[in-house]
Amino acid sequence: ITRARNALVSTSYARADFTHLLFLDADVGLPADGLARMIAAGKDVIGAPVPLKGHGPRGERLFNFGRCVGEDGALMLCERIGTAALMLSRHAVDALVDEARARGGVYERMSTLVGDDGVNVHYDVFRAGAVDGEYLSEDFWMCATLRRLGFAIHVDPVIVTTHHGTIAI
Repeated sequence: ITRARNALVSTSYARADFTHLLFLDADVGLPADGLARMIAAGKDVIGAPVPLKGHGPRGERLFNFGRCVGEDGALMLCERIGTAALMLSRHAVDALVDEARARGGVYERMSTLVGDDGVNVHYDVFRAGAVDGEYLSEDFWMCATLRRLGFAIHVDPVIVTTHHGTIAI
């Protein structure tokens, strides 16, 4: 997953005419007006809450974003959000690539990768590992990097997404 998402970031970065990069999981429904709201918000990092396929200990719905740390108008500011329905601006993509390049997080495209073969350099943006005793998945790692770079993680709670499928047992 990390390499596939890194390939998407790298391809987006290579295309100077791309203004946004949208991550949307195949099993997530994002209404057209939700996408329009995300673009119209004009934020560098914005996502829509996606319900997880499980429930909390009291039967409550769980969503794919972390602790809310503030508000920006009608938007929530959160520590993190999953990539299930996430949009990055060109500015955010450029900053992530610049950070990867600065720390030597650059590698050659995998020979088995299907897709845009015109992009031979990939940037190690999506990583996973423990930070301060907490395991961060690849999307939460990217959010931590963005926050460290000065970006706010916006979540639009008005957008209603659907998450299709069943809980894996």
